[in-house]
Formats: sequence, C-alpha cells, structure tokens
Amino acid sequence: MKPEQLAKRLNVTSATLRNWAAKDVTEFLSPSAQGQNGSRRSFNDRDARILFWVAQMREQNIAIGDIVFTLRSAQAKGWVGLPEIPPAIEDEVSLVPREAVEERVRGLQERYEQQAETLKRERDDLQDRLGKAETKNAQLEQKLIAITEQLLDLNRELTSLLKQGNRRGK
Repeated sequence: MKPEQLAKRLNVTSATLRNWAAKDVTEFLSPSAQGQNGSRRSFNDRDARILFWVAQMREQNIAIGDIVFTLRSAQAKGWVGLPEIPPAIEDEVSLVPREAVEERVRGLQERYEQQAETLKRERDDLQDRLGKAETKNAQLEQKLIAITEQLLDLNRELTSLLKQGNRRGK
C-alpha cells in the first residue's frame, strides 16, 4: 500500500506516518516500509496493521515509549492479537434503495420484453416469407417438370420424324 493511501486510512498526515516508519517503530516494519536506500516506501498488510495499532494508541495519548514496549511484547508472541484494519469507506459496498433497484429491474424487464416481441414478429415474418418462398419454389419446380416433360415429348416427336424421314430417303 502506498504511504498516502495508508495515511488516509489511518487518518494521520503523511509526515506523521513517515516519522513513525523512519524513527519511532521502524524496527517492527518490513524493509520496504522503512524506505531504505532512498526507495519509495510501500506497506504490506502487517506493516499497515502495526501502524494502525500505533495510530490507535496515539489517539489514546499513549507515549511512544509505551507503544514500542507494547509492540515488542506483541512481536515476541508472533504478533498474536495484532488488530485488523477496518475496511475503508471506499471498500464498503454501497447500498441502493430497494425501490430504485426494483424500478431499474422493471425498466429492464419492459425493455427486454419489447425486444422479445420485436424478435417474435421478425421471426413470424421470416417464417411467413419462408413459407411463401417454399410455395413459389414448389410451383416453379412443377413448371420445370412440366416443361421438361414437354421437351421430352418434343424430342420423341422429333426423333420419330427423323426416323420416318430416314426411311423414306432410302
């Protein structure tokens, strides 16, 4: 976590946070929180929880010496009892009035129902057009069959006439 973010969550100034991390409680923090070798500070979860605890104790006007003593004791016990940081306001879920949600849902439902009706009409229109196209196709197929039969009849007639003409010519 960046120093500015943590300072805001702890409700302290960046200078106060920097002072705690660089001087007062540096021995309890990770190297990245100490900002060693001129690097930018960043705080891991444990660093943030320690500094949150420091902020709580400072709000109770506990002296830094007593805070360090408390932290050393907690560190010796493996940080058992280290307090959790409550979620930031921006981390909390925003609640929306039920009526607003219901109104939004009704609006979406109406919109989707209208779209569904439009799609049903389009489907029905396409089915009707397909039916007409199939009927027309069947009619054209029948005409094609009739024309094919006429051509076959004409071909047979022509073949017969040609055979008769060949017999007479002999």
